[in-house]
Amino acid sequence: MDIQIILLILVCLFSFSIGFIVFGTFLRRWIHKKQYTQIDHLKSLYQPWVDEALSGNTQHMSEFQRVVDEDAFGREALEQIVCEKCMSGEKVILPLIQEIGFVRLYEKKLLSKHLSIPLRSRAADRLGRMQSEESVDLLFQVLKEESDKKDLANSIIKAMALIGSEKALESIITLFPLILKKEVITPKNGEMILLMFAPLYREHLVKALHNFQHSGERLSVIVTLDALSRSAVSEDMVAVAMEMLASEDAEIRVRCLRLIANANVQRVEMTLHEIRLCLQDRQWFIRLQAIEVARRFFCPESLPEMVLLLRDAHWQVRRAAAGMIVSRGDESLETIIGVIEGEDIYAKEAICEAIHLEGYVHQLINHLTQSSLLFNSSARILFYMHSIGLSSSLKEVVLTHPSGEIRQNLHLLIHPQGGDND
Repeated sequence: MDIQIILLILVCLFSFSIGFIVFGTFLRRWIHKKQYTQIDHLKSLYQPWVDEALSGNTQHMSEFQRVVDEDAFGREALEQIVCEKCMSGEKVILPLIQEIGFVRLYEKKLLSKHLSIPLRSRAADRLGRMQSEESVDLLFQVLKEESDKKDLANSIIKAMALIGSEKALESIITLFPLILKKEVITPKNGEMILLMFAPLYREHLVKALHNFQHSGERLSVIVTLDALSRSAVSEDMVAVAMEMLASEDAEIRVRCLRLIANANVQRVEMTLHEIRLCLQDRQWFIRLQAIEVARRFFCPESLPEMVLLLRDAHWQVRRAAAGMIVSRGDESLETIIGVIEGEDIYAKEAICEAIHLEGYVHQLINHLTQSSLLFNSSARILFYMHSIGLSSSLKEVVLTHPSGEIRQNLHLLIHPQGGDND
């Protein structure tokens, strides 16, 4: 066959393929647009009917039941309406959902192993969005039996989280170690799911944490601690976390400290004695988190401990300890003086950096008046900061501070020989 004819055939085939793809794309869009238009029309028709049904008028109930059983577009339109009402918190919609047959329909699809995983997953999602409390047992059963089907299992877990009941939480907690070990969900997703239950069921989560710890479910303990530390931390949470500080697992210890650090200081008491061992822990990130607890629940006897941590081998720990000291403001002034007049250059640098980061430098500057009892101490600290090159902000204050006395004293501090400002 002539080469030109072959090339012509190839060009025609290529052109036909491109044309077919373009035509198919436009046809699919046209069909979808037509379907969406039809669904929107049905939604506008069904919306007042649903409102009437919620008010006690049952004249459209048989039509709703027919739609759910026979009309795919009508079912989608009606489904969107009831799901929107569920997500907006209208609990009165729940009996209607049951009566018109949505729960029965989607439970049947969820159980059907002849359907594809995406269709069964969608059924689980719809039961969750419709907040079908009565479907929790079925969801639990399918999750337990088919946890190896990750997409389906993930949809079931999210559905139970959307239902959000005590029974749904207990079902998740029962299978939590299993679904984490099988990597059905990531630890971060597990944390977010538990967090959805935390506002109403903190006591259940605390009990679950305690049980996970005693049964050796390490990953479940870690995920639960992460979730609780991001919720409103209560006294019973702190009590369990304090018990678990004795764990040999560093990841668990650091999460316990993070939870404690987020507790309400008005409702929870904490002393240095209870976290001293953590301040001396062999893991630097645990020492770091223990400093945050000490900063949150301040007691004066913790200051010497912080001074010792200014010599830590890790800069993150030194910075946190310095920040904790400086955060106390004038209450820590003598401690700051002691560090600056000491021998440890790393401790001095950490303290001076913290004075800037915590904004305490402005308070020291405001003490530069003859009427202030803290004049001499503040001046010594500021002079040292200037001597190691941390004077850029001080020079700006010399020009801008509203108090003439403070501007003059700060100028003499920076230029003791009487030189001009740089």
